[in-house]
Amino acid sequence: MLWKRIFSKPVISKLPKALKMVLVVRADLRLSKGKTASQCAHAAVMCYEQNHHHNRNDFLNAWKLLGQPKIVLRVDTGSELEEIAREARNQGIVTALIRDAGRTEVSAGTITVLGLGPDCQEKLNKITGKLKIL
Repeated sequence: MLWKRIFSKPVISKLPKALKMVLVVRADLRLSKGKTASQCAHAAVMCYEQNHHHNRNDFLNAWKLLGQPKIVLRVDTGSELEEIAREARNQGIVTALIRDAGRTEVSAGTITVLGLGPDCQEKLNKITGKLKIL
């Protein structure tokens, strides 16, 4: 089993069996598909970097072995997005709020996407479970 070649037994027992990353997009901005994809990519990279910076490499490696699962959800307002970010931070989940540079579709500084995790699926579902898929 690939897990056993990368992780020791004590590490394996501490890792959740279901990990994912959640990307939450502001639907009220009506971003184009390309812009949405770009903003989600920024969020995914920032979440990965923050996890690496905080030495959560076991989580990152396990998430990669699971196929790097991600889900893209939507909210209707920026305030809803910021509330989810606050709740996630309070629960110790890595967050990345993406602010656009303002070169194309929205004004500079507009928050477009929230990245969460990767983290335990159950933990993320408690915060984002009621949101709709984009």
